[in-house]
Amino acid sequence: MSQPPRPPAPPAEPQVPSDISQDRSAGPHSVTGDIVGNPADLKEGEILLPGFIVRKPGGLFADLALLEKQPNAFAEFVAHTFSADAYFPGLDYRAFQTILYDPETTAKVRANLVAAGRGTELRFADAVARFPQSRKSLYRAVKTSAQFADASYFLEPAVIEKTVSSIAEDGTLVNRTVTEPARLNFDELIAHLWNFGVRYGILEADVRGRVAEDMPKVGWITVARQLDPQPGKDAEIREEFDKLHRDRSPAVRADGSVDLRHFKNTFPQVAKDVRLVRKIPRAFGRPGRNVGGFPIEPPQPKDIDLERLAGGWVRCEKHGNIEYLVSSLAGFLNIDPKSNQFFITERLINRGGISVRTTGSLNIEAEEFDEHGDVEKGFTVSGNSIRVRGNVFGSVHSKRGAIKIGGNVSQGEIRNADGPVEIAGFASNAYIEANKGEVTLKRAENSVIRAQSVVLGEIRNCTVVADRIEIAKLQNCVIAGNSVSVGTAAIKPGVSERDENIFALEVPDLTAIERGIAERDHAIAEATQALAAKRAEHTRKQTRYGQIMALPAMRSYLDQARKAKELRDAGKPPSPEQTRAFAQQRSQLLSELTEISELATALKALEAALAPLEKSLGDLKRAKADDEAKMAELSAGVSISVGNVTGLTVVRKRKIAAQTVRIRDIQELPALRKELDSLGEASDRVFQGESGSVDWKFEPPAAGPGHS
Repeated sequence: MSQPPRPPAPPAEPQVPSDISQDRSAGPHSVTGDIVGNPADLKEGEILLPGFIVRKPGGLFADLALLEKQPNAFAEFVAHTFSADAYFPGLDYRAFQTILYDPETTAKVRANLVAAGRGTELRFADAVARFPQSRKSLYRAVKTSAQFADASYFLEPAVIEKTVSSIAEDGTLVNRTVTEPARLNFDELIAHLWNFGVRYGILEADVRGRVAEDMPKVGWITVARQLDPQPGKDAEIREEFDKLHRDRSPAVRADGSVDLRHFKNTFPQVAKDVRLVRKIPRAFGRPGRNVGGFPIEPPQPKDIDLERLAGGWVRCEKHGNIEYLVSSLAGFLNIDPKSNQFFITERLINRGGISVRTTGSLNIEAEEFDEHGDVEKGFTVSGNSIRVRGNVFGSVHSKRGAIKIGGNVSQGEIRNADGPVEIAGFASNAYIEANKGEVTLKRAENSVIRAQSVVLGEIRNCTVVADRIEIAKLQNCVIAGNSVSVGTAAIKPGVSERDENIFALEVPDLTAIERGIAERDHAIAEATQALAAKRAEHTRKQTRYGQIMALPAMRSYLDQARKAKELRDAGKPPSPEQTRAFAQQRSQLLSELTEISELATALKALEAALAPLEKSLGDLKRAKADDEAKMAELSAGVSISVGNVTGLTVVRKRKIAAQTVRIRDIQELPALRKELDSLGEASDRVFQGESGSVDWKFEPPAAGPGHS
């Protein structure tokens, strides 16, 4: 469904829009219920206008020159007026909002008024009038969302009660109350919304159209929406020197193929007093405003201290409002990847590579990197989609894509933030991590493996943490996950200080969800009962209404009333004899007419009450279904299978509630080991023994009474 339009942004140029600056002083405006008083003879209930509000034949005007010195005075005047059961007929909503919340545009409007020779007064309404209690009852509830981002109003056909008098047969005056359709009024609605805290961002065109409908569709409509802040722009560094970066593209062999083991190794050289980069200053955003009228500040844009980026033989200069980094020496330009400092040396300094003999550590920006040699201890390769055909003794880090190691990983570190890790060789004393991917490995010992899922061959004295785990054979290991499949779990003395295999199976703690389902069952039962009662009452009153309308005397009366109206519309009023006969007929049906009026009012109230009850019941059922689906989702796949146990093995459950930290999220290795080494309570153990097998699956609690 399309969203209502946001409030229009203030005009960019200081022009006075026609609907703000229009001069309406040509003639008087007659407003029923005007309650503006004067100090000489102020009556009860009248309102004194402050000095910055001017009353003219054309309406109420705000003196912008006076308000400039009293920035909050207009808002206080409006709040006082609305709280005193008054409103502004003929409200110019755009001018009203501009004066309240847009001092910048207000100043431009004032300047244009002065330039046009029209003073400093801006019209915003026709008058101040009393908000009658009989009409205040027409207006309904207002809802605001979190942080007052928008506001909704419950719209329905409005009726108003009136007292009519008639003369009975005995000549006495009889009063009775009848209802007749009524329309909401935009100006009254503005006062109503203000008193509910909605003071900005009314969707004027849409709201005016909806309240003007004779039979508006019943339901909640969005009447106001916040103005989002306009974000600023962070400061930037713009390159001025076209050879600022090293060329790290792969070398091309004589046969035209690409050799990923070598780079062209071209290094930028600069002359003295060359502008290297310039700073683009940050630009501040514009604040927004929520429907409560409170400002929403945009995020503070980030700034850059260019002085801190000036390293050796690089200086910072300012020309006008623009800052530059300028070379102070002719030589080789280098950029430190950690500090981002620019510095110049007379001799070449290489800061990249994989070993001390080649290039040192590398930070590769390319989408793929293929290394045919080894990664030596103390050096790091970082980038995306990294393939190392040799061994890894150092570190390999990838932001995305796959990490593929053709050799072994010995005392090395493999981390992939978003992708799988495949190791063809053997892992020893290694740390391997794939937060959003799968680790595939044939053999490992004395290593820590953390991943979304793992497929391992034979491991011993390892710690494995993953959601889904598949291991062919393990010895003296600690395993944590929620879907575990192991072929053989064995113990070998002397492999480690650990004398058992420990499995920590993370199972969902469904207590809170079960409690929520039970509470919703109770609420559903109560809502169903209340809805049934309302429907039964509606049926009874509808039946009675039909019975009265079906009476012959009532049908005759209504037929005569229709004919009399047709005559009056045609300019032929009924004769005195017809009027007396009709009055006599009406007096005979007075009790029935009164009952019909009461039934009609009651039916409308019941119909208005049924929709919220039905919605509430539907919401409760959907919430319950969501909880049940969540319970099923959390329970799905939680299981452990160990085909053959040949050494002391413990399988324990670890309950995971909403606030429980998952084992995968424990970053510190000492804390991780402490959690994994725990054998848990005896009641939490699924299996404990030196032989046999394990085949256990978590089953959520069976649905109780009332569960669907």
